[in-house]
Amino acid sequence: MSRISAQSFLKTVIAGLAFALLVHAPAAMAVTTLCDDDCGSVLPTIDRGDGTAFNFAVGLAGMEGDVSYSVKSKGNIYLVGPVSSDKTNLKGKTIILNDASGLLPDDAKLRTKNLVEDYASVTDPIAAEAKNFKLKVKSKKNGKVSIKSNGDVYIDVTGLDLRKLKLKAKGTITVAGSALSATATPVPEPTTALLMALGLAGLSMRRVHNG
Repeated sequence: MSRISAQSFLKTVIAGLAFALLVHAPAAMAVTTLCDDDCGSVLPTIDRGDGTAFNFAVGLAGMEGDVSYSVKSKGNIYLVGPVSSDKTNLKGKTIILNDASGLLPDDAKLRTKNLVEDYASVTDPIAAEAKNFKLKVKSKKNGKVSIKSNGDVYIDVTGLDLRKLKLKAKGTITVAGSALSATATPVPEPTTALLMALGLAGLSMRRVHNG
């Protein structure tokens, strides 16, 4: 193998290993981002109760292994359950339990001025502007995920074993059970990524030898 060929092979291996480490890095999203700012073509159109739709700034779906979520929004939060955590705390101007029987734990704490069973009684939804969106993922060692938004947030925690769920909205928190069937971009497991890197390196070697 020539010096140039060896360098080419080494660069391919290093790039592959870097990719494998990148997809497994703690800085990676602890939630799957279904959409960011442009959610109209991804998330379903959902009426806020006043004849207008949620203006989702972000759509998120929890991933296995996340145990504690804290979501703060200056707009509205649309929560898809059921919720497993017995430490569930929802605080909003209005909380709507839309067909939410069994979606929240019995000891969930609901702090609101207006608790309703459906959209019919909602007269004060907040039309928040989706701007300056912020998503912060804390250290995965303590399993905490902190999410902040200036707009409406869609979050799906279906099937997750949560240690804690805390939602705070300036507007309305809607709890519903209709899960979104969206196709999220899968993140390769580190082993898969490593095999891909080695495969690329092998192809590189073969190309050098054949050349």
